[in-house]
Amino acid sequence: METIDKTKNTKSLTITSLNEEVLSFLPVITNKKTDELLVLNCFGEMNSDQESCLIRDIILAVYSERVEEVYIIVEEDYKPYSITEDILLSKHSVSKTALKTIRPNQIDEKSVTDWLNGTRSVTETIRNNLEMIRNHPLLPNSVSVNGFIVNIETSQFSVVD
Repeated sequence: METIDKTKNTKSLTITSLNEEVLSFLPVITNKKTDELLVLNCFGEMNSDQESCLIRDIILAVYSERVEEVYIIVEEDYKPYSITEDILLSKHSVSKTALKTIRPNQIDEKSVTDWLNGTRSVTETIRNNLEMIRNHPLLPNSVSVNGFIVNIETSQFSVVD
């Protein structure tokens, strides 16, 4: 049986986009050194639900890497994707049947393209994910979950709650 070494430093988990410019903000926002940070990068919007791979990664990080803080950090001018049904059908040979049969978990009211493209509001996305992570039954209440929007051009950031 493995025991937890209480002398190890705790870490902070940051979830952010693939934009490398955001990385310079992480130590400032988290008040941690880079070796105390774990970074999960998401391609596009953080679309997640209670059983997603991203949530699984967060849970494993909390229990395996002594994560006590989770940060969702997204750039203010994040540009959502514009994948249309036409692009999927004509350029990538996805069938109409596939588009009709694929339904993202618990998002029946959305089309596949809506799910792929995400929402248009960075703040809404962060808030939804903060709520989901904070209320996940497998995550301890002691884990702090925070959201931030970063303006890369002005080097400013603001809290989302």
